Amino acid sequence: MPYEAMKDVTGYCHEQGIPTHLDGARLFIASAVTKIGLETYSKLFDTVYISMWKYFGALYGAVLAGTKEFCENLYHVRRMFGGSLPSASLAAALALNGLETFQTDAELANEKSAELLESLDELPNISVKRYRDGSNIIPVEIDQNVDLAKLYESLRSQNVFINTDTESEKILHLTVNLSILRKANNELLRIFATAIEDARSI
Repeated sequence: MPYEAMKDVTGYCHEQGIPTHLDGARLFIASAVTKIGLETYSKLFDTVYISMWKYFGALYGAVLAGTKEFCENLYHVRRMFGGSLPSASLAAALALNGLETFQTDAELANEKSAELLESLDELPNISVKRYRDGSNIIPVEIDQNVDLAKLYESLRSQNVFINTDTESEKILHLTVNLSILRKANNELLRIFATAIEDARSI
């Protein structure tokens, strides 16, 4: 959802006295893509959820933010959902470590992925699409003569993992995260080009 639409919806809800909640599991990624600050997004809502494991390297965990009045009586709810686990400090430490450079790294990953996607779009048998107001999930159309199972297997053998849960037999989704920073774009392009060629059935 674009930011201006968020403003319209939350503004109307506030006028009507309806509380609003932001599921911010991917908020940090969205901010890196749109360049709209986290506070700018968050202040539109009454409560905000942030995932600690989605991108920050923690095994589990989340943060639920809201007014002091809202959070005051959440003690038992927090404990019910694991807030009192003895190992919670480990998850917090991992998340704090991942958070230190996340925004900078996410912006770098976004810039690098944009360059890679342009190059991928020039390869035969593949066409990069875009979601309107999308962030880090990119639909890619694969030609009918490419065997997706073989494509997945070839990419996996080179430690490139993509989501195999697709809406169509020939549409796959690339998810960009910080792991894109581990390999040079020319190496990633070579891996994709080789995988597509190996997976061609004709």
